Amino acid sequence: MLSSVGSRFAANVLLFNCSPRSNNNTMKLLKEVARGVESVGKTAEIVQLSKLKLKPCQSCLECKRPNSPNRCVIKDGLQKYLDQLHEVDAFAIGSPIYIGNPSAYFYSFIERAIYSNFMYTKTPSKFGRKIKTGLVFSMGASKETFEKTYWPKYQHIKDYMELVFGPCAGIVTNCTQVLTPKANIDYEMPLFDMDLINNYVKEHDPIELKKAFDLGVKLASK
Repeated sequence: MLSSVGSRFAANVLLFNCSPRSNNNTMKLLKEVARGVESVGKTAEIVQLSKLKLKPCQSCLECKRPNSPNRCVIKDGLQKYLDQLHEVDAFAIGSPIYIGNPSAYFYSFIERAIYSNFMYTKTPSKFGRKIKTGLVFSMGASKETFEKTYWPKYQHIKDYMELVFGPCAGIVTNCTQVLTPKANIDYEMPLFDMDLINNYVKEHDPIELKKAFDLGVKLASK
């Protein structure tokens, strides 16, 4: 189910779409993750971050005060979803890759979610329990480029998520260079070979969607 800004929380698994687009490649994968969650009798909620009024971390350090609650104090549209992480069984984050990096929405979310539950102590996590997490990325680069160039740059994100929240149930990477023929006509992007891309998508889309579905099953299973 796709959440609205005012909806009441009632899901086992939260899925955060960090793409500015609400119905494109990243959302397609997250919907499959949701289907996987629901296939084992659990509920999933997809949160479209671009529809929320949210701020990045303000470096206020309120979450680092002695005996401070493990929550972000910034009062905006994201706060309630960060609070709900303490109630869910699992969550996953989906993002497109722009210029070799996840989106600004991704970093705004991950900074606040991780940092408000992280302490510079011998026991760095103050989240209080272990839950599963997942990562979903869509991009125009090849899988080889992602694995050799992109992923090593932010492997630490997965490491911090596991340190604070718990095991990463999986990483789905859709490297199919998906653009519609209309986009190729309307924008000056001559290096995109649409015939090649469409053939690649036709062959590989079912594989990537199955991986996303399987991630949902893992997130919702004990």
